[in-house]
Amino acid sequence: MTVPEPGLTKVKFNIQAGVGGAEAWDLLLADNPEDWLDMNRHQNNNLGRAQYLLSFAQYYPYGPQYFIFDGFFRVTPIVPELIGSAGYALTSLPQHSEYIKPLIIKLKKPVGRDLYLRWYETLQDSKLNPEVHELAPDIKLGRFPGYQNVMLKHHELQRISPTTDRTGRTRSRT
Repeated sequence: MTVPEPGLTKVKFNIQAGVGGAEAWDLLLADNPEDWLDMNRHQNNNLGRAQYLLSFAQYYPYGPQYFIFDGFFRVTPIVPELIGSAGYALTSLPQHSEYIKPLIIKLKKPVGRDLYLRWYETLQDSKLNPEVHELAPDIKLGRFPGYQNVMLKHHELQRISPTTDRTGRTRSRT
C-alpha cells in the first residue's frame, strides 16, 4: 500500500481494547464505529509526529498473526492534551478504501507483547514482515446477502438436503 508520506505514517495492529476489553475484530464489526475509532485515537497510542495511520484489527478467526485492514486516516493531535481522553482526531481518507475489511494480512510472527504500533517505512523489513494473505469475500466478514436468486443443480441440492424427496417432503431415514 502506498501512502503520501511514508516517513510520517504509522501502522497500528489493534488486538484488544485495553486490559480485559473487547477484541478489536468484534469492535470493528459492531454497529457503533466510535468504540473502534477510540482504539486508534487514544493518547496512549503514541502516534507522535505521525500525520497518517493505517489501521488493522486482529482477525482472530484465523489466528494471532492475521489482521484485517480498516482504513487509512489523517492524524491530528488534540491540543490541549486531556488525560484519559482521545489524544488524536482521525479523519478517514479515501485512499485504499476498497480494501477496508476484505484485505487480510499475515505477519511473519504474532505481535504478542511486541509493539503494536510501527512506522510504515520500517515495517516491511522488520521481524513482522507483513504479506497479503487474502482478499476475503463479504460472506466471511459477517455480511450475508441472503438466498435470493441462488442457482443450484438438482444434484447439488440433493447434497444439501439428502432427506427430502422430489416433492419437498421429508423422507424417513429407515
